[in-house]
Amino acid sequence: MKKSEAITQARKRLEEFDFELKELLAEEFTTTINTQKNALQIRLNVNRIELTDRFETSVESRAPTKTQVKSFVLTLRKFENVTDPGSLPRLDGLYRSGLFSSEIGGYWEQAFSVWNQYLDRLPDIRIAYTQSKLPPTPERMATAVSCLYTNRYLFNAFMYGLQSHSQEPYRTDVRERWPRLPEFYALAYFIFLGIVVEYVNFLRFVLQINNKALEELSAIEEKQRIARNP
Repeated sequence: MKKSEAITQARKRLEEFDFELKELLAEEFTTTINTQKNALQIRLNVNRIELTDRFETSVESRAPTKTQVKSFVLTLRKFENVTDPGSLPRLDGLYRSGLFSSEIGGYWEQAFSVWNQYLDRLPDIRIAYTQSKLPPTPERMATAVSCLYTNRYLFNAFMYGLQSHSQEPYRTDVRERWPRLPEFYALAYFIFLGIVVEYVNFLRFVLQINNKALEELSAIEEKQRIARNP
């Protein structure tokens, strides 16, 4: 492929990302998070049942509506879909193609690496699925820790587990297992929403890298124009 054609395709891909991000930022979910104070809140109440070793739990939460979240997620999936020209996998291939300077490529590589490290970490609220209501012991805690969910798993579970043709094991977790424990499901869903907010922040940072990349493409095109018309 000629360099001029590669530049044209790269510009289209970066502009497609910009267009899709504007759509995402216009979603009611995003505007709710940005304009309402404490739009995401959760409170877990744990009370010991009198004269027993068992506990009662309940969750109070505040979040955007399910309709707002569903609409937002449908738009957000474009950034995950490898066939979408403005998706993160396509951008990753673009920035690793050698078309851009090492400075621009370095910005992307570092940002994408930090984002993936975040996804592979455990969330600040660490949760493990268990149906036991017995008090925690070192043995039970050790078992629970081995089943802790990462940010990536929780993100994928709610992103893909609720679709009509959803993937396993996400479908079973989100539709069958987790709803059996309402408090666990509420916590997992709340963490997912927090991850989504971080995703939007990451996309905003990617937009800054893309803008620098577009400036670089314009400079290359100008040099080519001068070379053709000295």
